[in-house]
Amino acid sequence: RYYRYVDKNGFLGAAWEYVLQNQPHDSICGCSITAVHEDNVSRYKQAKEIIGTVKADTLTHLTMGLDTSGRDAAVAVFNPSQNHIRGVREITFEIQSGTHHGNFRFYNSKGENVKTTVTGHGTYIKKVADYNRLIEMPSMDVYTLALEADIPPYGYEVFTVENLLTLRDGGRSWQYIDYKPPQRNPGSMRISADTVDNGPLVISVNPNGTVSVTDKLSGVRYDNLLLFEDCGDAGEGYNYVKPLLDREYISAAASARVSFMCDSPDIVKLCIDLEPVSGLPIENILTIYRGERHINIKTRADNRREGHRLRVLFPTGIKTDKFATSLPFDVAEWDIEKPDNTYDKETDTLVNPNQGLVSVSDGNRGIAVYNNGLYECEVGDKNSASVYLTLFRSFPHEVGQTGGSMGKMLCEMTFDYGIAFFSEGSYPRLMKLSNGFKTGLDCVTAKPHAGFLGRRGVFAEIAGDAVLSSLRRITVDGGEAVEIRIYDLAGGSEGQIALPVPVREACECDFRHIKTADADVANGKIAYKLNNRQIKTFIAKT
Repeated sequence: RYYRYVDKNGFLGAAWEYVLQNQPHDSICGCSITAVHEDNVSRYKQAKEIIGTVKADTLTHLTMGLDTSGRDAAVAVFNPSQNHIRGVREITFEIQSGTHHGNFRFYNSKGENVKTTVTGHGTYIKKVADYNRLIEMPSMDVYTLALEADIPPYGYEVFTVENLLTLRDGGRSWQYIDYKPPQRNPGSMRISADTVDNGPLVISVNPNGTVSVTDKLSGVRYDNLLLFEDCGDAGEGYNYVKPLLDREYISAAASARVSFMCDSPDIVKLCIDLEPVSGLPIENILTIYRGERHINIKTRADNRREGHRLRVLFPTGIKTDKFATSLPFDVAEWDIEKPDNTYDKETDTLVNPNQGLVSVSDGNRGIAVYNNGLYECEVGDKNSASVYLTLFRSFPHEVGQTGGSMGKMLCEMTFDYGIAFFSEGSYPRLMKLSNGFKTGLDCVTAKPHAGFLGRRGVFAEIAGDAVLSSLRRITVDGGEAVEIRIYDLAGGSEGQIALPVPVREACECDFRHIKTADADVANGKIAYKLNNRQIKTFIAKT
């Protein structure tokens, strides 16, 4: 039996077509010439714009069904990952300029007042095209705020908002008619000028810009994290080639300026400006949440020089023979000690691929380096297991020709990654956390209205170790169904899949949607069982 996916509006199909046109080997690997990659960038830009519009429309449609009533506005926060969000996170809230005094009070799905910390503010022009009305373009204020959240996997939580307006006597500007006091979030996680204690971690910034972290749960101190290496690159798009005569710069002896951009009991944002390493200015912004064993990092570099490679280093101090990286539908283990290639025809580049996760562990403790789009890594020295994450390569030549411009990367770049400290580091758990780092949270500001869904809920529940690859609505025989694709990383896993409404029937199918077997359905849930590294796709009718 053949199930066809029908995209009624054609938007997703158009976006996929652009993405698939970028899949030829040299295109997807970034190892072709400038003319090819200029086309790649154009296609990705168009796909991103289409998907952004579809995503915004979909989330707005979902929000229309949520209960956002009771106060002046609301923010629906969606969690598109398998991780339960319990703790401080940043959300965005927008409101029309000139309709507020910047004084808001937020309430969670239980109606409890939650304190907030403003971590960012900006403005933009919003295009509002309502039916049978002229297009309006109001100016909008966008606030980024940190608050305590409790959002289930593949679920949502609605925060209602009070817009507190202080009114003054028109003739007496010093006299209040109605005074609304602000709600502040006083306090700090800083325990000294350069040290932050968020509960499980103590983070100190060193004079050279590196970071020392003490993990209280393991009692281990990690030094010289966030070290930078800038070395020559004589290669091209296919391979890194170390120059015959090279000068390698290390930021160990650099000097740094440290500034706190945000400091509260819930969140700290600090900026580390490094003096130019080999002439390259580097800015690092660290985000530290209360109660979390991870640090998010955003690095900015303005490259004006060609023929070099920039990497960030994390010396873990862990003695182990292997490390692991994420790959499509898998986590691969690699030997830290490389084979002797003294007499090999090609020089070993020493690097390994990853798709968002690099993990080093000795079985008792470990460090995971999450990243968004930084696919090259290396782990060297089995006695210290230092993680090297490539931020960019600027190579002077493109394949088959001298010159070229895109390979030189002469531009300003921003890189997103983070480090997490763990005791239990099963591959399913690490992969889910890595996926959550990449997806983040989605926020929709809404007007107050009644809805048939509550202020907190889930759209899917995957019990067990299976990792969810995708979940989407499809058309089956003229009716709607749900496609669920999961895979195993635990050497075999089993559990149940639940949707918001009971599942009536389900089947297993291949990647072409050809039915392969009936699925077990009990009490409105799909029971699954996966062998080692097995991928399964289910089609469910509700």
